[in-house]
Amino acid sequence: MTGEAKRKRSIQALQDRLEDIHAEGQGVWQISIYGLDAVVEVMAAALAGSKTATGIALALEHLSQGVIRSGRTAEPVMCLLCDSAFKQERMPAAWILVHARRDDPTHAAGHGVCSNCLHRYPDMNALGIAITDYYRANAISDLRLLPPISEPGGIA
Repeated sequence: MTGEAKRKRSIQALQDRLEDIHAEGQGVWQISIYGLDAVVEVMAAALAGSKTATGIALALEHLSQGVIRSGRTAEPVMCLLCDSAFKQERMPAAWILVHARRDDPTHAAGHGVCSNCLHRYPDMNALGIAITDYYRANAISDLRLLPPISEPGGIA
């Protein structure tokens, strides 16, 4: 299978997964970016007993194992934003988790971002916009960002 055919198949799988997330969340998603420091914080919170952090930690472990397994196949896991291939010796510099914005979502998607792409953007907000643009261009064309939800007692 050619690189272009693999990319098309990968994009179709992404579209299918995001449509499931879209339906489950009634169009509202949570897109979270976990750099290496955030992964450490998630693991610590999971060890302290946080159910949410445990779920995130399990998802990140699943993604990591997917990269390791793909290193033994002809179809490596690729950076979401470029054609860099990951392998056990070259893991993503950040993970992206996408799920329905609701309690206990059942559908999720995860992707890695290489260190070159991570450092191409001045901050996580700019990276988040690039990720949203990628999803918009390749899966859900009318995807748009909502303003952040204010904290309890905060100003909306």
